[in-house]
Amino acid sequence: MIDFGHVKQMRDRLIRERGGLTLLALFEREDRRRIWDLIVAGGGLRDDSYDDYHVVGRAMQETFDPDEMMEVAKIVLLPADYDPVVELVNRIQVNGEPVEVRNFEFFQFDIRRALIFHAEPVEVGAARA
Repeated sequence: MIDFGHVKQMRDRLIRERGGLTLLALFEREDRRRIWDLIVAGGGLRDDSYDDYHVVGRAMQETFDPDEMMEVAKIVLLPADYDPVVELVNRIQVNGEPVEVRNFEFFQFDIRRALIFHAEPVEVGAARA
């Protein structure tokens, strides 16, 4: 299992480097049990930028141990204003410890389990600035 402290360290590093995040979570999909997708939204990270994936991958390598790295199937970068991100972030409040959410739909995917480590709504207009 991925150490929650390592995910928090990665979160803090990304916030320092990128100036903020909207969502940081681990998702276990119904069709891929015991394997996590790392979901990152905000911080100016874009899914069409190799450099942005490199930033997140480097942060993972420097905070996760090799076994934890093997538990993450993929990194998913999403825009902060993506409707499923906005809906999830508006429902969840994270106060120090990760919030677990079970059995929900995220876009077209059935999520068996999610561990939300950071959920901070985007200020109105901030996502488009």
